[in-house]
Amino acid sequence: MTGRPGAVCTLTATGPLLRRLAVAGEVDILTAPIVERFLHAQLGGTVPGTTVVVDLSGVDVLSAAGVGVLVRARHEAARRGARLVADPISPRARRVLDLAGVHLEPRRRP
Repeated sequence: MTGRPGAVCTLTATGPLLRRLAVAGEVDILTAPIVERFLHAQLGGTVPGTTVVVDLSGVDVLSAAGVGVLVRARHEAARRGARLVADPISPRARRVLDLAGVHLEPRRRP
């Protein structure tokens, strides 16, 4: 676990092709660098075909800086042949992501 008051990042589970993470609290201009370092470190240990699931259900504040972190993490995952998705997402974080036009939800099977 890493973070400062306002942001908490946790590795909750890991497996051969799955990594589950949780980010909670405020992801803003002050905490975004911490969250970015955490996501980058977690993506560094992935192999092609890995799905990285980020639980954003505990995010109370998501600023533009936080959205940027998530977008960069998604690009980094794709560069490594992995996939980054967010599930679940708090209503507040979902609203910001929707307004920014960023969709991180996993594809649901019908």
